[in-house]
Amino acid sequence: METKIYEIEEGGYNTSTHKRIGRTSSKNLILKKGINKNNELFNWLQSNQDGNFEKKTLSVIQKHPSGVEIKRWNIYNAFPCRWKVQTLDVQDQSFPIEIIEIAYG
Repeated sequence: METKIYEIEEGGYNTSTHKRIGRTSSKNLILKKGINKNNELFNWLQSNQDGNFEKKTLSVIQKHPSGVEIKRWNIYNAFPCRWKVQTLDVQDQSFPIEIIEIAYG
């Protein structure tokens, strides 16, 4: 999240600057994962192509290697706005990565 700050200058012999708070905005959430058989996020993006965006509540969960939940972030009024796959490098033998961008707010 980022809050805009505006500076207002006062004139005269003793000039000074005052800071005022503007609007707060959030950047889109970017999720990356290895490509597998689960197409749920991609299907959600495709279903929104007709302009009828289905907004959902998402939870991003950080887990300990043992599987215990450490932290949870809830994202409200979310909808996918971009999807891409990183180029597969056959020589590098890297695993292809799916990237989906989620707008919310």
